[in-house]
Amino acid sequence: MNLSEVLKKHGELLQKELYTVRGNIVPMGEGTIKIEFSSYAYALVSEQDIESSLIFPLMPGEDPSGRESKYAIKFLEGTTIELHVKKVVHTFKMEKTTRPFYVDESKEEIVYIDTEEQNERTGLPCYKRVYVVDCHCCTGGYLNRCYGWVGCDDDGGWYDERCCD
Repeated sequence: MNLSEVLKKHGELLQKELYTVRGNIVPMGEGTIKIEFSSYAYALVSEQDIESSLIFPLMPGEDPSGRESKYAIKFLEGTTIELHVKKVVHTFKMEKTTRPFYVDESKEEIVYIDTEEQNERTGLPCYKRVYVVDCHCCTGGYLNRCYGWVGCDDDGGWYDERCCD
């Protein structure tokens, strides 16, 4: 594939919803890829759901989580993820209609997010998001380890005072 074809393909892919996940890629055989986040957390994805042109190697220091992940993988909306965190295993699709959840690591359980809260100081919603791994404030900043599928929209935002400063 020449450069023009690659650019055209990337242009087409950028018209779709993409979600970036950083981790280490381990081929498992039989069409399954393991994306490792830590010694106890990883995701399994069908190789067919991964667009190889959307895998990017990371240089040392390029992973803001501090995990020193080797790759940034951009998943297309609709990708099926089997998330493993300690003893919790949860399969979901990366799409806006997926019920928002995060994994409570201390209780080792799935917590579904069904309520909306507002920042008492401003009266405006203030949420954080996590797409498979790592929490981010919807307005930018704040990064810590967490796992799940929560967006920044009004229906599924995960309220957090630390994101409201």
